[in-house]
Amino acid sequence: MGAASSILPTSFLQQLPYTAQVDLPNLPPQIQNDFFSQYVQRKKSTGFAYLLWVIFGLHYAYVNRWGLQFLFWITAGGLGIWWFIDLFRIPSVVRRYNETLALQCLATIRMAHRV
Repeated sequence: MGAASSILPTSFLQQLPYTAQVDLPNLPPQIQNDFFSQYVQRKKSTGFAYLLWVIFGLHYAYVNRWGLQFLFWITAGGLGIWWFIDLFRIPSVVRRYNETLALQCLATIRMAHRV
């Protein structure tokens, strides 16, 4: 199929879902580069999500969860309770978004290269 090893750093691969960790090293270097470019350009940052949470309460919009975002606004952050709970939830919300994004990028790249 392709190269037997990844040109991507191990530390980067470890951040990805298991499926991507296993699949990417078996793809040709050009496809790995395309995946890396697409993923890095679109992935979300936990730090920026916290910034949006503190200043504007826009952390759900940042990860494209508009339904939750409107509920958050309408309930004033669950009268502050939901807002406080999100202090601890934001890393997992961003991680879940990035994992889904990685799988979407991988599928898109595979389709584009017909691999």
